[in-house]
Amino acid sequence: MDFKTKHVSGVCECGQKFSGVIPEFAKMIMCDPCALVFQKKRDLERMAGCLRESADSCGIPKKYRIWDEAKAKEVGSDKLLIWLRSQEINSIWIGGTNGIGKTHTALYRAFELLHEENIHPYCVRSSAWLRNIVTGRTKDRSDTEKQYKRAIECKLLIMDDLGKERLTEPRAELLYDIIDERDRRDGSVWITSNFSGQSLAERLNSSGEGAHEYGHAIIKRLKRMITSERIWR
Repeated sequence: MDFKTKHVSGVCECGQKFSGVIPEFAKMIMCDPCALVFQKKRDLERMAGCLRESADSCGIPKKYRIWDEAKAKEVGSDKLLIWLRSQEINSIWIGGTNGIGKTHTALYRAFELLHEENIHPYCVRSSAWLRNIVTGRTKDRSDTEKQYKRAIECKLLIMDDLGKERLTEPRAELLYDIIDERDRRDGSVWITSNFSGQSLAERLNSSGEGAHEYGHAIIKRLKRMITSERIWR
C-alpha cells in the first residue's frame, strides 16, 4: 500500500535518538527496536481479537475460555480435562451430576481446539437451542436454517445438557434429524448430560406428545457414534 512519508528527528520513549522516515500519519517517534516491539504487540492484539470473534461464533462463552486449575481440582474436572485431551475428535458422552464441571471442561477443551488446532466446533445448549430452532422455523427461517446447517456440517458439535427437559415431538424430530445427519456424515458430537446413555434412553422413550417415537432411533444412532462414555460423580 502506498502512503505519504515524512522525515523526522527526535527521541524515542526509550531514550534512543531517532532520525529517519516514517509514515505521515504516524503520531509517535520510535526507534527501530521499539517499532518492532510495537508491531508485534499490535499483531498479537489482532490475533487475540480474531480468536475472540471465532470463539463467539463457535458459541463458547467468555467464562468458559478461562481455566482455574485450583477450582478444577476441587470438583475433579482437572481429570476430566486430561481425559478429554487424550481423546481424538470422536463422538463422546460426558455424564454426571450437577456441579462437577462437565460444561466448563468440554467448552474449555473446545476453546483449546480452536486456539491450538484451528478446529471450529459449534457449541449449543441443547434444550434452549432446540426450542429456538423449532420456534424460529415458524418465524425467521433463513437464520434458523443456517444454524441447522452448521449443526450438521461442523467438524465437532457440542450439545450441552442434553435431556435437561422433556422433548416435545417437534424438538425430538429436530434432534433426530441432526443426530441422523451427523451419523451419515461421520461427524463427531460431544454430549454433556446429567444422565447416562441408558438413563437418557429411558427419558426419551417416556416422553409424551409423540416424541417417544424418536427416542429409540436417536439412542440407536448415538450408541453407534459414541466411542467413549465417562460418567463423573
